[in-house]
Amino acid sequence: MKAGATEFDQSYFMNFEQASNGNVITNWLYIGGNKFIAHVEPKATRGAYKAGIRLAIVNVADKTVTPVTGLPEVSTIVGLTTNNYTPKDGRYGYFGVNLLDGSTWVYKVDANTATATKGLEVKGGKITAIQHLQ
Repeated sequence: MKAGATEFDQSYFMNFEQASNGNVITNWLYIGGNKFIAHVEPKATRGAYKAGIRLAIVNVADKTVTPVTGLPEVSTIVGLTTNNYTPKDGRYGYFGVNLLDGSTWVYKVDANTATATKGLEVKGGKITAIQHLQ
């Protein structure tokens, strides 16, 4: 609400399903600058407690949703990590991608270009979270 207001400003709300052509958010990572990287699924395929295996950049200021390209084919993904890392720079997020063939990768997602780039391969198990340690 705006300062001094007694009712919600309706222009603040975003119809995500409409902006994303029928997707729903199953998880999200705030990366800064009014941007999120969201796990999304088409509403028709969403299951109870199922995390999405597609990613999209959500800009809540502009009310836009842009699908992320560069990830493996959806049919080859077992799951994406839901605890992920961002330096909160409004641009980057890091996600673990576990594949059906047993391989596990870290992908760097660039919100400015809505692209994911394959990075580090993790050996010896599945990725469950991405964290930054100092």
